[in-house]
Amino acid sequence: MHASTAATVDDTVVKPDSERVKYARDFLMLFMERYTKCPVEVQQLGMPEIVISEDFERDQQRQVLQPAPKIVKASDVGLQAYKPGAQLAPEERAMRTIKGILNKLTPEKFERLLAQLLEVILTADILQQTIALVFENAVEQPTYCAMYADLCLRLSKELPTFPPPQGSNRSIGFRQILLNTCQDEFEGTEAARQALTSITEPHTREVAERNVKKRTLGNMRLLSELYKQDMVKDWIMTQCMETLLTAPKGRLPTEDNVEAACEMITTAGARLAKSEKAETRSKLDSVLKQLEKLGSERSVPSRIRFIIRDILDQRKANWVARREVFTAKKLDEIRGQAEAELGMISSTLTSVLPSLPSHQRLGGGLLDGDVPLLPPLRSGGGPEVAAAAAGKPSKPAATPGAPLSDEELERKTGSLLQEYLSTLDKAEALQCVKDLGSKAWMLSLVKQTLQLVLDSMKEKEQTVLLELLLHLAQQGEISGEHLQEALTAYTECLEDVTIDFPKAPQLLGQCAGMAVAAGVLGWDSLPA
Repeated sequence: MHASTAATVDDTVVKPDSERVKYARDFLMLFMERYTKCPVEVQQLGMPEIVISEDFERDQQRQVLQPAPKIVKASDVGLQAYKPGAQLAPEERAMRTIKGILNKLTPEKFERLLAQLLEVILTADILQQTIALVFENAVEQPTYCAMYADLCLRLSKELPTFPPPQGSNRSIGFRQILLNTCQDEFEGTEAARQALTSITEPHTREVAERNVKKRTLGNMRLLSELYKQDMVKDWIMTQCMETLLTAPKGRLPTEDNVEAACEMITTAGARLAKSEKAETRSKLDSVLKQLEKLGSERSVPSRIRFIIRDILDQRKANWVARREVFTAKKLDEIRGQAEAELGMISSTLTSVLPSLPSHQRLGGGLLDGDVPLLPPLRSGGGPEVAAAAAGKPSKPAATPGAPLSDEELERKTGSLLQEYLSTLDKAEALQCVKDLGSKAWMLSLVKQTLQLVLDSMKEKEQTVLLELLLHLAQQGEISGEHLQEALTAYTECLEDVTIDFPKAPQLLGQCAGMAVAAGVLGWDSLPA
């Protein structure tokens, strides 16, 4: 036996040391008890051997790996391989479009993408596959679950019913298929848990258990959001909660089922408590009593007991949650929340409020008839005395009529541009530019405005800024030479600018075109 082994080793082509993967014996012995088989990832590398020790005398102690699995062709499993430019079936092309729409769906783009979705769903088969995709996305993305419930409501109202399939007399509608999908998922949960018992590998079983739990919670969360949209009846909700909390005699419900029932109450408990049906309110009270009893059981995990306690506290607080539930929001809602937290005036209000006169906003003095909002200090020193009292060196007061520095001009230019984006008042912006009092700064003003155009992410802001430049040129505050020189400064390094701002050629071209159309620039100013 030793001779045959030695002959086998001698016949093997010995690799140079640079191509060998070597591990210390002590390092490999750490994994001996747990890893008794070669990992699949290592097998797929196609490595012919592993050297167990750095000692050359032990190089014969090898573990021959199994060959890597063969690549399975699509045709071998009844699928069609993807080919660039190949003709797709109408249904397959529609499903690809629907997947792309759902991947881009956000509250900000909801209405636009909904209209695109309605144009694609034209058959019952496409409808069924769309519902399956929406359900999977809602389960996988809990933050967007409420948005997908809104999508389901709109689709159920705007999509028509399709003719019944052969052998059936019931037409196919969105709501019917969606609720059937939720019911099938709910009824299949127990079978999925029983299938976990056949998995022996610890890591694989842990992943499978996590997946079953995620799908159960996601299904119950979506069902609760649909109930809030009046797409699910009261009795369905109460029956699901009672089923989740049912357990064999002498045993407690599973941890996942209790958490799923708590998820339903957290999402839809306030609406269930205000139901017009006394039977619904009675069943909700019964479920809450059962949860309260479970919360006092020491054998229940502490995490679940804390979840139950939160629900009971929420009920006592008239169903007002202690913590905010994170859901998808529009950008305007996020900005409003941030402004409220910082104590700022909402940007939607500032656009309605009258703006201050330009001489006050830009730091000018009071005009005749103006009344100062704050009286001077009693000691008569003004801000210099206040600075001295705070132990800070006072700054010399600006001399009235003195020219502003470049830093001050740049700051005031940025302020007037930001205010213009809020108010869109060209007359006010024109007065602010006049108050700068520096004709030599106009070229820098044009460049700063063009830079803000490139930095802006909104098409509306880009357009109104370009319109402001034209308005300033038509009013004689900036000249065509200023605009042409600023455009030239960007076009000379256009390749570098495009790397940072991909839409720079389009925006600069739009600016030049608008200037020519308005008569600010001549046709000869455009590059040939």
